[in-house]
Amino acid sequence: MSRASKQFVIIDKTNKKTNGIFCHTCQFLIKSADDLITFKNWQTCHDCYLRFIEGRQQEWKDGCRPDDKKIAQIYEEKSRLFIK
Repeated sequence: MSRASKQFVIIDKTNKKTNGIFCHTCQFLIKSADDLITFKNWQTCHDCYLRFIEGRQQEWKDGCRPDDKKIAQIYEEKSRLFIK
């Protein structure tokens, strides 16, 4: 009995964009049309886009991100706005 080598070709046509319902920067819910648009392109909510990306798109693409202290400050600020 001969052993034939089987080779498979996998064609991946899936979308490689990151999906989700939370901003990858502040971890708040994507909830508005503006959030959806900026999430599709930048994986952030509209607020984080305005704070950290607008006017600095190339820096963002190069990997520049806000530090943990700034993100904690934004999270605290947003938490106060969205409670009740």
